[in-house]
Amino acid sequence: MYASARIRAAEGKDTAGIRLERMLECRSPEQLLKAVLDFGFLAEERQSPADLTEALDLALEDGAALVRNSVPEPSLYDFILYKYDCNNIKVALKAAVLGLDYSSLYYRCGTFSAERLSERLAEGNTEGLPVHMADAVSEARSAYAVNGEGRSIDFCLDRACYADMAACTEASGVSLFRDYTAMRADVTNILSSVRLAARGTKESSAAILEQAFVPGGTLPLSFFTEDGCAGYGEIAEKLEAGVLKDAAVRILAQGDAARPEKEFDNAVHRLVNRERYVPFGVHVPAVFLLNREAELKNCRIIAAGLEAGLSGAALRERVRVDYV
Repeated sequence: MYASARIRAAEGKDTAGIRLERMLECRSPEQLLKAVLDFGFLAEERQSPADLTEALDLALEDGAALVRNSVPEPSLYDFILYKYDCNNIKVALKAAVLGLDYSSLYYRCGTFSAERLSERLAEGNTEGLPVHMADAVSEARSAYAVNGEGRSIDFCLDRACYADMAACTEASGVSLFRDYTAMRADVTNILSSVRLAARGTKESSAAILEQAFVPGGTLPLSFFTEDGCAGYGEIAEKLEAGVLKDAAVRILAQGDAARPEKEFDNAVHRLVNRERYVPFGVHVPAVFLLNREAELKNCRIIAAGLEAGLSGAALRERVRVDYV
């Protein structure tokens, strides 16, 4: 109850819908920065970021820290943060391969410190890393050594990341957490299948999907590769009734104007927010953190659109709305 009350208080003085409207009314990154500071997303001692990018990074870090410092079992929520761990390990491995310093690309909101990560991995030190991602480090190195392709590192770490997410949510016993992870895995595999189907032959695309396929979802590899990688038409036809099928059907109906990532993100937000109005409990920190991620992602989308000179209407077409 303490954690829930503390997190509810940190959600902000306005609703997510009001905050989104205010972000959409901004006409420059500087106005967006002022809005983010006014929303109270940053701790008091961090109210002077250098720019919007730093502010959003700090806001994400502060949101994750709030959850970790409020709940009795922080590891329950590691499944949300593993993607940042995955990014950091990829960055560290690629920096080591290229002999460059990419430490500025590290997220500071993962489950372990990324300090000296490239050097630590080079020494074979994977202490503190999630189990499957730690095991994948040597696999990723070996795969890269064989073919020299950076995507081999991505494939190995993505599979391991979703394996860690699935293990974490299964151990939690919380159905919402398991359902979220399964849907994220399914969405990742759907998007991979469609992209590959559009690029190569059915045989070659299916072979690549076998490497890119992530575990933890409800849809097996055979769902996508029975006759080569499936596109949206085949996927929509084969999916059972539900939010994923609805999203695929909408994408098909929109044709060239479709925004698949947005449609699937909104489907995931609808799933998460089925527990939005539970007053207290294990769901509250997870819903808070996932919705905070969505708000910060929208802010980045709006900032990129403003810099590209997009109209207000065009920006509204790009933002995620089903978390509000």
